[in-house]
Amino acid sequence: MAVGKETIGVNYLNLTCDLCNSSDVVETIQGYVCRACGVELAIQKLQYDRPYTEDVVQYAMGLGKTQIGNKRERLASPLSRSLKRLNQHNSRMENEELVKFRAQREISRIFEVLDLPRTAKKRIIDRFSKVRAHLKPRSRLRNPEKLSAILVYMVLKLENIAVLKDEVVNNSDLTSEEFNRFFIQIRHYLPEYSGRDRATSVSQKLLEITEYFGLGMPFYFLAKKVMHRLWDVVKNTTDNVIAGLCASITTLCSYKGVINVSSICELLSIKMSTIQF
Repeated sequence: MAVGKETIGVNYLNLTCDLCNSSDVVETIQGYVCRACGVELAIQKLQYDRPYTEDVVQYAMGLGKTQIGNKRERLASPLSRSLKRLNQHNSRMENEELVKFRAQREISRIFEVLDLPRTAKKRIIDRFSKVRAHLKPRSRLRNPEKLSAILVYMVLKLENIAVLKDEVVNNSDLTSEEFNRFFIQIRHYLPEYSGRDRATSVSQKLLEITEYFGLGMPFYFLAKKVMHRLWDVVKNTTDNVIAGLCASITTLCSYKGVINVSSICELLSIKMSTIQF
């Protein structure tokens, strides 16, 4: 390696003799010598090396935490394999931190757009790290933005917080087809989703319908009573369909002329043909 050698000057050090306290000190090959009494000082002669060009030793190139010199120097080093493993580990850690940051940013954005309660945000972020660790590399579901969106929907369902599928799809990078496919995959990593209290979730949707159309609590209690009567028959369909069916029956029985079934279906993003019986 071609380097230049420089020493620190005597005038800069302000040396004095250890015996006679004379400041008449000169620099020799052996070290620093007092000219008054001829004693060699105990202080060592300092030297540092400076590269002539930055191409030789790349101190100024912004190398990573585990890189030493340029690529040729690193490959020639007996520790090159260890350095490569450390570099890969360092890159992996930085990548995971970036992925988590992207997920947090996407979750915060969806919460802001849909005006969702902030209390569930931390639980979604925790689920994100656990679920993503089980996904295969290069899987499309590992995309931080898409995985965050589907977890927002599923975790809020677990918390019995109302959120519509179309709202999540329209305000995320997910398509409706991706949502349905990813939903099935994620359920394997959230076993508690299948065992959740769906009756409470449907009741929450009925309450939303009641408040949206200003129908009053009698409508809600009557629709909830219909739900309990039909639960064993309709429980295998989606929450939105159950809520739409119960609200539609209540409307046709007691609130005809006040509200129509098509408005309920439009609010829940379901087709009228789905709830016809």
